[in-house]
Parts: sequence; structure tokens; C-alpha cells
Amino acid sequence: MKTRFCWLQSFLLFCGLCLSIPAEDRPTCAVLNFEAGAGLSEEEARFIHARFSALLPKFDQYDVVAESRIQDLLKVAQFNRSDFTSTMDYALEIGKVLQIRYMIIGTVGRIGDLYSLNTSVVDIETGKIIDTAITDHKGTITDFATRVPEQNIQELLYGAAAGTRTASTDAPAIDSGTAGNTTPVRASTSVKDRRAALQQAQALYEAGLYKESMDAVKQLMKESGPSVEAHILLGEAYAKQKGWYNLAVRELEKAIAMDSTSVEARMALARVHLEVGRRADRAAPLLKQVQILQPDQPDLDRLMRAANLSP
Repeated sequence: MKTRFCWLQSFLLFCGLCLSIPAEDRPTCAVLNFEAGAGLSEEEARFIHARFSALLPKFDQYDVVAESRIQDLLKVAQFNRSDFTSTMDYALEIGKVLQIRYMIIGTVGRIGDLYSLNTSVVDIETGKIIDTAITDHKGTITDFATRVPEQNIQELLYGAAAGTRTASTDAPAIDSGTAGNTTPVRASTSVKDRRAALQQAQALYEAGLYKESMDAVKQLMKESGPSVEAHILLGEAYAKQKGWYNLAVRELEKAIAMDSTSVEARMALARVHLEVGRRADRAAPLLKQVQILQPDQPDLDRLMRAANLSP
């Protein structure tokens, strides 16, 4: 198996197909074929996986590897799921070969007329699951296949409360009369109310009430959707919790994905990499970008020195 991986990596380099995480773009991600659980066929699982994979790029959170490229590489390497002891091992090895940051794995199943899609985001470097979403639907397989993949993506990216939001931020709320068992979106709060709620969450954070701050931010995103500021505050609050480094990184990467010019998000992510993850190698590219975007940013010199860079 090891020889096969070495050969495949050489092949990728030769053909120019080797993928790396863009320094100034969204983190790279691939979606592994979903497993068919009880009550569903492999063909049905493949259809739901294909729909999920097609919808994921619409949310602009990841640089998604094309499914055709993944399948071509797996054919060249002659990978078989049966060669691995678990789906996690399979996902990690493929992710390492592709040199991506995240892999999404999933299972679809059915009991009676209740269908379920269970997905998880795996950090390839740490080998840990950092987010999971379980989306259930009571109805027909057709309704499940057409509605649930997008809802599951929303839950995976923004939390379970966001499962009824659409990929487009200005899209209308789902009509409860035509969306099966999907709950309609709450009316959006006003800009003034959102600002006040965010300030309240910030005050909780500054008072050291990190769990309360996280709850306040999640409630705000539940009511009015995600924002750059909300992702930054949630990421900073996660960073204060022991062992939640990966969650903090993911929230801050979401903020950068939403606003590719955000200096605040880059500074926050660099701090987390340096002070929590002890990863100067990850902080350095972010700080170099800040040096270009806003060289007079407070605390930039200190962080650059901590990352072994010249201010």
C-alpha cells in the first residue's frame, strides 16, 4: 500500500495534478463517496453524494476538488475501500495524497419513511473530526435527495439552526407549505439589532464568559445568518477553550472565506495559530498578507517576530 501511495504522489507531481492549500484563498476540501446505510442502495447514495458535491461550492467556504479528478486519481492508484480498516483511514490517506486541508465523509440511510444524511468534516493534518451534521427527512426518497443535501451543507457550515437558509444570502425563505418537513426561516433581525447582539456577545467575551459569548453568537447566526464579525468572535471564543483549536481555526477560515480582504480575520487566525496551535508556519502567510493589506496594523510587528518574520 505504501509503495502505491509513493507511486501515486510521483504521478501527481509529474502530471501537475497535485493540489495544495491556496495561501490567499479558501481551504481545500474534497467529498468522499457517501456510504449507503440500511435501506438505501449504492446508486441512491451516489446520487445524493453527487448532488451534495455539486452544491457545496455555491457556499464559497471551500476550494472544492472536482469529483472527476478524485475518481481519476483513485482509478490510477487502484484504491479500494476494502483495503482500509475504516472510512476515516481511507479518507485520511486520500486526503494526504491530494494534499488537501479537509475531507467530508458521509453516510445515508433509511428506516421506514425516515431518511437521514450524516456528514462530517475531517481535518487531514490532525486526523480529527471537527464538525458533524445529521439531517433527517420524513417523506419520499425524491424529496430527500432533492432537498436534504443542501440543508445538510448549511448545517455542516453554519450549525443546525442554519439548515433552512439557502446558499444565496439574499434568497427568500423556504415556504413551509412546499418544503416537506423543513422549518421556515425566521424573519431577519434589523441591522441595528444585529449590531447590538454582536456587541453584547463581545462584552461577554471580554468579561471572560466565553461559553456565554459562544451561545450568544450562535443565537445571532441562527436568527440572522452568518457574518464575518460573528465568525471571528466565535473563533476567538473557541480558542479560549482547551482542545478547541481546530474549531477556532475553522470559524476564522469561514470569516476569511466570506471576506477575502479581512485584515481582522487574518490577524485573529494568525494569533490562534501562534498562541494556541504553536504553528508559526501557518501564521506566517497570513501575516505577510496583512503586511501588504494594512502594514500599520497594531500588533502586527509582535506577531511577525513570533512567527520568525522580519517586521
